[in-house]
Amino acid sequence: MARRTPFSFGRGWWFIGVIIIIGAVLALTVAAGMASEPDEQGFWRILVVDTGVGGGSTTIYGWYYSRPALVLVAALAAVTVVALWLIARPPVGVDEANDVQLRRLRTLNILAVASGALLVHLGGILSSLAGTAFFNGGVRTGNGGWMVFGTPFAALEPALSLAGIAVTALGYALWVGVLLSAIPARRRVRALVRA
Repeated sequence: MARRTPFSFGRGWWFIGVIIIIGAVLALTVAAGMASEPDEQGFWRILVVDTGVGGGSTTIYGWYYSRPALVLVAALAAVTVVALWLIARPPVGVDEANDVQLRRLRTLNILAVASGALLVHLGGILSSLAGTAFFNGGVRTGNGGWMVFGTPFAALEPALSLAGIAVTALGYALWVGVLLSAIPARRRVRALVRA
């Protein structure tokens, strides 16, 4: 007779996956925020590239964009925990095996929807950072030459771009998986109604 918690009907790796995604979102958010600088309006959303003889700036997923997103990530985490708690709270039904199976499916679906949302957000961050990495420019030097410059992480642009697309696609795939999980249940209900 162990007490049920929001984590009672899920496997451990389901929760670890969500925590890893949140960790990746936080790590990239802090890294981009630390690299950002204030623009003319005082919003922390630009990356300045200074070469000593010139430079330029471009937008970055800095504190200006990440603070509201972090509030939404915290709200999503709170709603997810409440939903998991509401799944675990009622007493187990008479048909214990069926009830536990249904609660596991609901727990998996809640975590898949939350993970999908976090992955779509993470994909947006990666795509934004890929756009920032793509920035380059040039400046004339004193001797009539030309110096080309870019961001310190310009070489990561293809990887960030590809990762952004892949992570976003995985987020959408999780949402589609949740939608498809309802199909077998509907077939069973139709079969029961016909019988």
